[in-house]
Amino acid sequence: MSSMKIAGIIISIILVIWAGASLAYMWGDDIISFTNYIKLTITLAILAVVVGVIALIFSEYFKEKKYKDEKFLD
Repeated sequence: MSSMKIAGIIISIILVIWAGASLAYMWGDDIISFTNYIKLTITLAILAVVVGVIALIFSEYFKEKKYKDEKFLD
């Protein structure tokens, strides 16, 4: 499985967690406070960006390595 597919799965899980927290904040009676909701939102956004950037780095690294192995690059 490629790094981008794994990153897509992880980011999808993060999105589902955020959607659940948003629903809990909107419809729940004091299930999650506003400050904790903002903290969770910022944390999940940072985590999603980090996962995406790491996946992109790995993808490019292995793509370049593959090209070098196949003699497309010097």
